Amino acid sequence: MNLKNVLCSTIIIVLTVAVTALVLRFIVFGQTKAVNQSAIDQRITVIVTETERAFILSRMRNMLVGTQLILQASLNKDMPSIVETAQSLGMETIDDAHRKLMDKLPLAFKQLGLSVHRAFDKMALDAKDLGDNQHTLYQLEAILQSCVACHASYKLPTN
Repeated sequence: MNLKNVLCSTIIIVLTVAVTALVLRFIVFGQTKAVNQSAIDQRITVIVTETERAFILSRMRNMLVGTQLILQASLNKDMPSIVETAQSLGMETIDDAHRKLMDKLPLAFKQLGLSVHRAFDKMALDAKDLGDNQHTLYQLEAILQSCVACHASYKLPTN
């Protein structure tokens, strides 16, 4: 093997290690810290700016309001309202601002969030196709399990 081949192989290995480290750091682990955890609060702190925090909390409040509207519509057997509200909370809400923020979030946080948006999409389809408000209530309960799991696992800093 000549010097040129050795140099090329070395560069490829270094670049592979660097890219792998970046992928792990930003896509898998996100920006988190485990410091300042008390014996009482063991949640993972997700590092975001104040603007990003406000954005995330705003989206969470929208989901909470939507959840209440879906619950009310389910109790009233108002399937069109369920469809409309669930669609408004589905994957269509993932916009460019959301995509940029996703790089900072830990993988499990992203997975929980995306599973909730997908579940709302499925709820809208099922409400339209099945027209079964009881089924919607079971779906809503499963979504809320994801919300509880996320809130139990993560916290956003208040700078």
